[in-house]
Amino acid sequence: MRGKALQSKARVVLVLNVMFSVANSLCSVFVGVYLWINSLDLHVVFGHYLAVYTVTPVVFLLAGWYAQAWDRVHVFRIGLALHALYYGTLLVLRERSAEYAVPLGALLGVTWGFFYAGANTFNYDVTAPGERDYFFGWLHAVGGLAHLVGPLISAVVIRFAPTGQRGYLLVFGLAVLLYLTSMALSVRIPPDR
Repeated sequence: MRGKALQSKARVVLVLNVMFSVANSLCSVFVGVYLWINSLDLHVVFGHYLAVYTVTPVVFLLAGWYAQAWDRVHVFRIGLALHALYYGTLLVLRERSAEYAVPLGALLGVTWGFFYAGANTFNYDVTAPGERDYFFGWLHAVGGLAHLVGPLISAVVIRFAPTGQRGYLLVFGLAVLLYLTSMALSVRIPPDR
């Protein structure tokens, strides 16, 4: 690529992916810990992640079909909205979240299926052939940094919150805010069949 500049659509998508990476890195590591703390049962954590990894590939295929038939931007936005819904549900359920570990896992599987089906095609389609290496280089560099720093920030918030439960709720609430902001920003990307 001659110039080190991205098209405006690619820049917006890069910002959306960075916001997603930050939100995801803040709390995804701690969901299993949160379920364990509220249940003290590894079967609960296992059931949650079994549901996640069972549902994700099925929804990924269905969301890919939807993206191809209608619009990949819809799939991307649905994925962001479902992430906000998932962490919002954890905020509502609080200590009772362990009682709903399997349905929550299925919801996260639907969430991942939609988001990654949308993001995988979206990231590729918004970049011109000559700028893809530059775009994906930045995407992975910033995403890697977010996944390195996010859990440390969450651990500090959880550690120094008045109670551990309040710390988890602050982290999940921040993630919901980031996902909703990403979804609002995504309206700058016009629909494109």
